Amino acid sequence: HAFPPDLAQGVNSGLQDVSSLAACLDASGVAFPEGSAEGSSASAPGSAIGCLGQALATYGCERSRESAALTRLVQVGCPWQYSQKALLGGLRRALWSVNYFIRLQLFTLLGPRFGFYPQVFLQVQSPDLRYSDILRNANTTTRNILLLVTLVGAAAGLVASKIVAGM
Repeated sequence: HAFPPDLAQGVNSGLQDVSSLAACLDASGVAFPEGSAEGSSASAPGSAIGCLGQALATYGCERSRESAALTRLVQVGCPWQYSQKALLGGLRRALWSVNYFIRLQLFTLLGPRFGFYPQVFLQVQSPDLRYSDILRNANTTTRNILLLVTLVGAAAGLVASKIVAGM
């Protein structure tokens, strides 16, 4: 592997690529004659070069978005795949573990209704979610955690200022 398979999505992503390409070819009317070698450009009515170009452009646009999302998910979902120095790597692992437990607790207590989703590597196990959906969920949870921390910090600051003012 060029990258360690932390999210174990290599084969899954490849199968999604094949499925997406087939759907784009079908939607564009690209057809291969029965019994022809794959890729041969026999003169079947649906196999016009323009249709093939349209199908490939659609496929490229669709899959590039998903590929970019998967790349980002690997970076945030399993960050220790990169060569990290011992101290920095240990700190990142510790912070990732804290992040995992915070997300797990907020997901358990509040759930998606309040914008808190489980950790990335748990979401990739759902066949109903696209990588872009999972990335959106992760970003939503991160935003909501930051908002929650800001609100708690502001409330603590108000309480502290009232205590100091009352002394």
